[in-house]
Amino acid sequence: MTKILIAITTLLTNFGFSKAMACKEGALSHSKRMIDTVLADVMQNYKMTGGGGISEIKMMSTNTYQITILQEKAPHLFTYDMDTQANCKITISKKTESSYKDKK
Repeated sequence: MTKILIAITTLLTNFGFSKAMACKEGALSHSKRMIDTVLADVMQNYKMTGGGGISEIKMMSTNTYQITILQEKAPHLFTYDMDTQANCKITISKKTESSYKDKK
C-alpha cells in the first residue's frame, strides 16, 4: 500500500499537483500543519523564556515559514524549510536562526 501511495504522489507531483493535493488536503489545512510543525519545534527547543513571546508567523514561500519571537535586545527570527513526505508527514529540512540585529 505504501509503495502505491508513493507512486501516486510521485506521479501527481510530476504532473504539477502539489504534495498537499496528493495528501488530499487544501492549502489552509497544509499551512496549518506546517505552522503546527514549526510551533512544536519552538516549544521543544527554544529555551529563552523571557521577552514578549511570538509576535509573527509568516509564510515566506510554499514550504518556508518564518517565526519571530520578541526579546528585549533584538527579536529572534527562525526560518524553517519543510518537506512533505510521501506519507504526508511534514518534516523540517532546514532551520536557520538569526536576529534583527543580524539583518542590519
